[in-house]
Amino acid sequence: MVPYHLAKYFKAQLTFLYRRSSTIECPFHAPAISVINVNDIPSYIRTHATQIDLLILFHINTRTIKYGSLFKKLNPNGFLYLKYDSEESNIAYLHEKPWYHPSYYKRIIFYNRYMPLVDLLSVECRQVYDQMYEFNRAKLHYLPNGISLGNWRDTTNPHSVKEKENIILLVGRHGSYQKNSEMIFDLIPKLASIQGWLFMLVGSATVKFLSMYHDFVTKYPQYSDTIKLTGNLTNRDEVANLYKRAKIFVLPSRSEGFPIVCSEALSQGVVVCMSKELTSSSDITQDDQVGFRIPRERLDIWASVISSLMADEVQQTRLSHASQEHFRKTLAWETTIPGLAERIICSG
Repeated sequence: MVPYHLAKYFKAQLTFLYRRSSTIECPFHAPAISVINVNDIPSYIRTHATQIDLLILFHINTRTIKYGSLFKKLNPNGFLYLKYDSEESNIAYLHEKPWYHPSYYKRIIFYNRYMPLVDLLSVECRQVYDQMYEFNRAKLHYLPNGISLGNWRDTTNPHSVKEKENIILLVGRHGSYQKNSEMIFDLIPKLASIQGWLFMLVGSATVKFLSMYHDFVTKYPQYSDTIKLTGNLTNRDEVANLYKRAKIFVLPSRSEGFPIVCSEALSQGVVVCMSKELTSSSDITQDDQVGFRIPRERLDIWASVISSLMADEVQQTRLSHASQEHFRKTLAWETTIPGLAERIICSG
């Protein structure tokens, strides 16, 4: 979405390039946008380098270093933008030591030669931005992950709290270690009252997670109607409708970068409750002003915060409005992309 919105801003031709055996269809219906599958990306760059004004690469690894270095060698006046999607302020490429030590030192050499060629590097989280000492700060830009204001097509106007339903959402790959969705099986019995509320788990679920779910409803049959597993939803309007109806969004993850699901929730006025240990939690909750950062292992605090929120419609309303405003001001692509574009213009 970042290349897409940049291309719209610059009124430029956009090409998505990938090297995979599968076919990727272009989701954008515009003649100025194309998706190309190539066998050899360096070969494509060699052939087209002088025609590329802006090359966007994601992450820092040996492959992107080679692509970017080749591009700048062949087109010194071209602009190289690197989007660093990570919750770590230390550049992992320099700190993940291979078993073969010469490879580790080779990484350092590659990195030191590459970084001066990068014209701009953006990071998702303010904490990462503040601690990114391994990169030239004059070339650093803060760009949180967001969505478009028009992402939900005809559902861009969120419901008010009075129109919403007593729904608590979890969205993700349930059963994966990262997502920690199984936490709700311990959380629900500790809530002050669950009457009239429904936990909706959107996304695929592992066999192990489904087994845990069946064990839970067998042990607590009184809660069997309080959890609904939707499975994987491919219809975006259906997903948008769930955000529109929900009041609370729960993200108990053990690790995340900057989850798009949180931007989606905020855009629809859903109050986010998430693990405090996630680097992005400060950005998403605006330091607890529009949501809640909760210590991941403190089940008692999760139960207290969510029980209080469920019982307080005044608080729900205040935080719902604050969430929407926070999204519009700091996370919508229409708000953040112009700033990125200006950095590119001024640095180019």
